[in-house]
Amino acid sequence: SSRTLRDAAHDLVDQGQPLNRLSDGLDSLQNHFDYTVIDLPPTIEVLQESAIEAADYFLIPVELTIFSLDGLGNLILHLTDRKATEKGWNFRILPSRVEGYAKEENDEALQELRAVKKYMLKSEIRYNGKVPGAQRAGQDIYTYAPLSRGARDFRKLSKEIASLWRPKALAS
Repeated sequence: SSRTLRDAAHDLVDQGQPLNRLSDGLDSLQNHFDYTVIDLPPTIEVLQESAIEAADYFLIPVELTIFSLDGLGNLILHLTDRKATEKGWNFRILPSRVEGYAKEENDEALQELRAVKKYMLKSEIRYNGKVPGAQRAGQDIYTYAPLSRGARDFRKLSKEIASLWRPKALAS
């Protein structure tokens, strides 16, 4: 992880009540944005805990590999071991970097996920070389390669999330 993330984590702990600090900061922004997206590395540390605690909803991208599935299992166990907030945990699982040529392996991995099927999104992000290319270029996928499979997958994901998790102002 970067020096900036480590510094932020240490600052949260040093200032006390690390799980509430991010939530308090986001509360002041809720009338300005429909969605706030926080992208964090896949670990269970104070920043991730703070983001989960602050979130109304959260997305767990998971590659269909044994190590990723183990990590997902550990995360779900961690969440269920913790005291859930009154609203409960509202999350979805997104299969990512799905390999088109590995259908048998993908199907096996999806079988492993059947216990959490109710949390699985219909969308999936297929492996696409344009996505890392966009990251290297410092652009979003829609600007870098608007007609790519990656752009199509992310558009589908955006629509699914928007229909599933409507902003509070629009939900009434």
